[in-house]
Amino acid sequence: MHRQTKQRQTGDIQMSETMTQPDSTRMNSIDRSSSRHPAGFSKQSAFAFADYGQRRWTVLLHNNAFELDSREFVALDWMKDCRQLVSEASHIQTPQTERSFAQPLSLNQIKLMDAVAKKKQIEIYVVSHHQNRTVRQLMGQSVEKTYGEDEIDCRCWSGFIQKHPVSMHKLRTNFDDSKRMAIYEFKDRTNQILNAARRFGYQMNRKIFVDLGYDVETDACLVLLELAGLHRTKGDIVSDRWNAVAHKCPQELREAIYSFSPTQLYSLAAMFFDPFTNERRVRSDTHEPPGVNWLMRNIVGCSPFHHRGGTARSNIYHHGVKNFSGVRYAGKMKQWSELTEKELGEVRKKRSSYIKAVKVVVQLLRNTANKEQKASMLF
Repeated sequence: MHRQTKQRQTGDIQMSETMTQPDSTRMNSIDRSSSRHPAGFSKQSAFAFADYGQRRWTVLLHNNAFELDSREFVALDWMKDCRQLVSEASHIQTPQTERSFAQPLSLNQIKLMDAVAKKKQIEIYVVSHHQNRTVRQLMGQSVEKTYGEDEIDCRCWSGFIQKHPVSMHKLRTNFDDSKRMAIYEFKDRTNQILNAARRFGYQMNRKIFVDLGYDVETDACLVLLELAGLHRTKGDIVSDRWNAVAHKCPQELREAIYSFSPTQLYSLAAMFFDPFTNERRVRSDTHEPPGVNWLMRNIVGCSPFHHRGGTARSNIYHHGVKNFSGVRYAGKMKQWSELTEKELGEVRKKRSSYIKAVKVVVQLLRNTANKEQKASMLF
C-alpha cells in the first residue's frame, strides 16, 4: 500500500553547393524551443512522474504525491487510468550491475515493468538526470538537491515538462554493452589525445612527438584542419579566421563559426584522426569511422543523454555554447533562473545556431577526411 505524503503546490540548413548539407536528425536539448516530445507523448494528457531516493519511489500523479517500494512501483497498479509515466533514465533505465548495485531496479525488473506497461497500454518515457539542475533553476528551486527532496523534484519536472520543450525518449530494454563500451572507449581515447595536445597549446610538431616517444612527422589533426580551411591564419585575427568556411554557411551560423576557438576546432579534428599514430579513428563496435550523428550524440554530447561528458564535450559544448549564448550582467554569466523570458528566448536561439554550426564543421571535417584519405593525399 502506498503512503501519502504532504502535498505541496509549488517548454534545412542551406549551404553553399561546395559544402555538403549535414544529416537532418534532430539535435534535442533541454532549452531548444524547437524541440519536440517523442512520438506519442502528450502534454495535454495526464502523466505521472517518478523519482527515487531513500530506497523508495516518490510518484506525482494527478498532483498527489505518494511513496512506493520497487515491487509496487514495477507492478504499475498505482497508475490507474493514467497512460503516461516519466522518470529519469538513471533510475528507470539503468539496471543494477556488479559495478553498481545503487540502481533501484534490476534488469529483470525493468523488463517486467515494460511487459506490464504494454499489457496495461502505458507508455514509459525517460528524461536525463543531467537536466536536473537546469529544471530546478527554471522552476524556482535551488540548484543543488538536498536529502529528502524527491517530491520537490517530481513537481519541478512535471511543471517543466508542461511548460518547456524537453528531450526524452521511450523506455528501452535492449541493453547492448558493446555499443556503450564503444562510446566509452572512443571518448577515453579522445580525452587522452586532447589532454596531451592541451599541454602543447594544440600545436604539436615533430620534436614534441619524438620527445614523447612517437615517430610522427606532423600532427594529423592540424593537417586535416588546414585541408578543410579551418587552420589558423597569420596573426590569428579573429575576423580573418575560418572565413572560407563561414562564408559558405547561412548568416545565422557565421557568427557561431567565427566564435570557435582553435581548441574547439582541434577537439573536432581529433574525432577523425589520432595524431600519435596518424591513423583514422574507428568505432570498436563497427570497426568503421564514426558518422556525424554518432559523434554529435555521443562525443560532442548535444543530447542530454550523453553518459560521461568527456574533454571534447567540455571544450566544444560546455565552454563554447556557454560563452557564445550566455547572457552576462556585471561581468558574470546569468544563471537560468535570472534570465527574463526575452533573454531565455535569445539564449535558446543562439544555442541552436551554435550546435548547428558544430554539426556543419563536423560534416565538413568528415567529408575532407574521406576525400583526402581516399585520394591518399593526407599522409
